[in-house]
Amino acid sequence: MGDWRTYLEVFFMFAKVANIVLFYRASPKTAVWYCIALVVLYLGFPEKPHPPSEKVKQLTDASLKEVLSTESHITWIVLFYAPWAPPAVKATGVFAKLADKYAADSFQFGRMDISRYPPVSDRFNIDMSHRTKQLPTIIIFENGKETIRRPAFFNRQVEPFEFIEDNIRHSFALNDVIDRAKHRFARESQKKK
Repeated sequence: MGDWRTYLEVFFMFAKVANIVLFYRASPKTAVWYCIALVVLYLGFPEKPHPPSEKVKQLTDASLKEVLSTESHITWIVLFYAPWAPPAVKATGVFAKLADKYAADSFQFGRMDISRYPPVSDRFNIDMSHRTKQLPTIIIFENGKETIRRPAFFNRQVEPFEFIEDNIRHSFALNDVIDRAKHRFARESQKKK
């Protein structure tokens, strides 16, 4: 289930398509002008993305390897996205909101533009083809190892997953993960003393 904005976006998209068909039936010339107006509106007034959060670390292939190996006492939630995939771009805003709410010393947020690091997509089995249903992918790493990901695989198929705040919070059981991360972080901090 999506939020009301998602429903409105879908409704208006279908309304635009219906208008094109109706304009074409009345006058093909009007339909062409309507399409041109839509393109101008789309390019001239793009949707404002959510401002990036300072609590989300931009990762590279090397920095991801480093944080997973040297900071294994920290739980990481990492968003793998591509700027050319609209669902992934929308998910970055939701991810930033979650980071603002939940980021802590023991629970860190990171994101990676996976289109810039193809070996990472191979290592984590994330399909980057133009028809992929795996972008975005969110993975939680505990003790430096992957523990849960969305979208998940079931019978070699990608399960659909809608990247809205409630789905992410419930699907990943974020409160439980954060509690485990705090306890692990506290244990590691005491060992270092």
